Parts: sequence; C-alpha cells; structure tokens
Amino acid sequence: MSEFKKKTIEAAAKFLTCRGYDILDKSWESEGSRIDLVAQDGETIVFCDVDARKGTDKGMPVTSIEGSR
Repeated sequence: MSEFKKKTIEAAAKFLTCRGYDILDKSWESEGSRIDLVAQDGETIVFCDVDARKGTDKGMPVTSIEGSR
C-alpha cells in the first residue's frame, strides 16, 4: 500500500472520529477482499472504501463514484 493511500485512510478515519464514529479496523482483509475502514455509529457498522486524488487532471473525485457503491 502506498504512503499516499495510508495518509488518505488516516484522514478519513480522523474525519469519521471527529463526527462520533468509532474506528473498529483499518485495511481489514478477508478472503482476498479489503475494506479500508470499518467503523461503528451507534448500532450501525459502516464499511468505507477510501479513495483520493492528488489533482483534478482526471476530474473531480466525486465523478469517480459508481452507482453500485
């Protein structure tokens, strides 16, 4: 995992923590799949896929979100 990816996961974890979420795990792996963050909000478990871009030459980050996510 790149240093940039690690920093984006840490930033996302901080964002969620500041909003009251408990971070349960980072870079959780099972059977070849990985979830960047597993958090909890009350009784709700939240799975987060964290993505970031260093620039906007490929468009704004929001444009990369797929409808299936």
